[in-house]
Amino acid sequence: MIYYPSKLPSGDLSSLKEKRIGFLGSSVTYGWASNGYSFVDALEEKAKIIAVKEAVSGTTLVNEDSSSYVARLKKMDFSHPFDAFLIQLSTNDASKQKTLGEERKEPPYDDLTICGAIQTMVAFLKDKGNFPICFYSNPYYENCFYQKMVNFMNHFASIQKEIHFFNLYEDLPFNEEGKEKGILYMADSIHPTKEGYLEWWTPIFEKWFTLLLS
Repeated sequence: MIYYPSKLPSGDLSSLKEKRIGFLGSSVTYGWASNGYSFVDALEEKAKIIAVKEAVSGTTLVNEDSSSYVARLKKMDFSHPFDAFLIQLSTNDASKQKTLGEERKEPPYDDLTICGAIQTMVAFLKDKGNFPICFYSNPYYENCFYQKMVNFMNHFASIQKEIHFFNLYEDLPFNEEGKEKGILYMADSIHPTKEGYLEWWTPIFEKWFTLLLS
């Protein structure tokens, strides 16, 4: 299912208390422009979730080395069950012009492509438990390759009922709010500031996880 932040209803934050949520990503999930503080840390403080944050700046979905999303996901501890798992649609794959690839109907998936890496991670997570598998995109920035990645996720989430895609990229009201705040919310075209995470991102992630987990 595809979600747009401006259309999400408000919910009771108390339902998120002690929900264990995994976060896999690169610099935006890490909080590169705010000393390692991102919406993940804000959710842990405000909503009292149990956050398992695996975020390394500069890394890609495409499984080319030990820092990739795929490699790091497979090293995470799944001995305690997750209530949900969220993966960042990395802008690094777009900036580095990695191969997009295409969806395969069945394994083996080509994790040296973006589409194949996404399918590989989804298959891996499905084997680890019955919890929502979620992806999120960056807000809009001008990059035609990243648009193709968002297009794939729109398609993938529309046909895979277990997949939830939080589409920040194509939500006009959400992006207009960020544009109005300018450098207060964004350090550059990719990375939110601490204020951006706290005031702009965290409230909509609270709504989204409340909708998913209530």
